Amino acid sequence: MLSGIAKLILSLTALVTTLLFLFLFSVYFFFLNQKFYLDAFSKNGFYKKVTDTVKQSAKESINKNFRENDKDYANMSSEERSVFDSQVSSYLSFINEDSVTDLINTNLGNIAGYLHNKSNSLILYLPINTWGLPDEMLSQIPDYLKKTNINANEILKAAGKESSLPAIRQLRFTSRYALQGIIISLSLSLILFLLYLLMHRKGERNQALGKLLSINGLIILLLAWSSHTLVNLILQGGINNSEPSLTLIILLLQIMLKPIVIIFSVYGITALLSGIFIFNKKSNQELVTKAKLR
Repeated sequence: MLSGIAKLILSLTALVTTLLFLFLFSVYFFFLNQKFYLDAFSKNGFYKKVTDTVKQSAKESINKNFRENDKDYANMSSEERSVFDSQVSSYLSFINEDSVTDLINTNLGNIAGYLHNKSNSLILYLPINTWGLPDEMLSQIPDYLKKTNINANEILKAAGKESSLPAIRQLRFTSRYALQGIIISLSLSLILFLLYLLMHRKGERNQALGKLLSINGLIILLLAWSSHTLVNLILQGGINNSEPSLTLIILLLQIMLKPIVIIFSVYGITALLSGIFIFNKKSNQELVTKAKLR
């Protein structure tokens, strides 16, 4: 009884450490890799969706301010409408796919370099002075934000968030922590697998390993399939939604989950097939041995 409970605990713990290993593997080789985002964003029309979302939000903000001043676009004269449309176009002229792409890609490089401890400071790229903003809009922006490259520490200090500075500094070591986590979780998984096998008699270990691998792989494969199905269902619902920001979030979720689904699926299939092979090989050997004894 106690032996069965111990085996169950070991197998479940091995499953958890394996899941942790696969997740950290995804983080280190995909989520901390700038190339992953550049490839994914360019293939999924991400930059255009961001541009459209920002434009719509900006237009809604301008229209809201306009209505608060008790002005109605529908009641304007053609001349007033022309002036208003010109002002709106001037405010939104800097929002285009090229500027959005440049902003995202450059910041991705800066953030990735910081997370890999290749830079001592987290630098945010914000080329406001090159966007051709109207003077009245520029005058409302703080001077420290008008630098092309802004130290994140300056933003936190200006916002009164000095308490967050230690956490920002620790982010420099994210890739190191992820790599250490990969090594530790993989080592723990192997140790737990070994302990699980040692709890079986010598002649039963191959079958035990086959069962453990098969169940482990099947559960992880089901998790991958469930995640893939859920994201597709959410994406289909988001496509029919008129809110661009929601569609953008769903698309980003799909991009982020794709490598996890692939890695989990590859491991799940490999573990499942390996387990079945090991289990059947042992069973066949036993049948041959029994046939010879007869």
